[in-house]
Amino acid sequence: MAEIIISDTSCLIAYQRIDRLDILQKLFHEVIITEQVLSEFGYAVPEWIKVKSAPPPFSHSILETLDLGEASSISLALKTPGSILILDERKGRKVATDLGLEIIGSLRVLLLAKDKKIIPSVREMVDQLSEHKFRFSTHVVRQLLIEAGEASLHRHHHPLIKLLYRSANGFPFYKKAIMPIERIDDIQRGIVYVGGQKHLLIYGEQNVRSDANKV
Repeated sequence: MAEIIISDTSCLIAYQRIDRLDILQKLFHEVIITEQVLSEFGYAVPEWIKVKSAPPPFSHSILETLDLGEASSISLALKTPGSILILDERKGRKVATDLGLEIIGSLRVLLLAKDKKIIPSVREMVDQLSEHKFRFSTHVVRQLLIEAGEASLHRHHHPLIKLLYRSANGFPFYKKAIMPIERIDDIQRGIVYVGGQKHLLIYGEQNVRSDANKV
């Protein structure tokens, strides 16, 4: 992972609320924030978090459309080769990506932390954040839990799902049928058994495509 991480305010607030700022320390070699982020955060930070001034003035006019924390973090990242920027807000993420910066979100940091055995469960951290009124896209959380191997299906929850059968002649026609998942073969790739056959699970739509040849 990156030697240098530059964090926006949202990540600091989220991890501070659940008393897990240490995740950043254990995961990254160097953690940097700007003076503007420190001001928005509103608390003293541990000594391992370095506070730096963003290059003034912010060199891209598009940064004027963002809040000071985001704009200053992006500006500093542009002047810090090899750094990765933690950003959660969609607008700021788009601006940073358009400027060629590498970004990561607070939730995906949790996935990295689990991979490094810093935390035992991504779901547990997400639940704690939810208890502190942090809200995330349901789709993003679902995908994250799938990647972490912690999706609800992994916990022996076999819901009724919708099967979409492709017509034999190849035309894009689907016949729908509601059937229960019988067992899970590979949660990471989304392979399940329904009706005695292997199917590929389309997570985003809660459907199973009946196309064993593509599994």
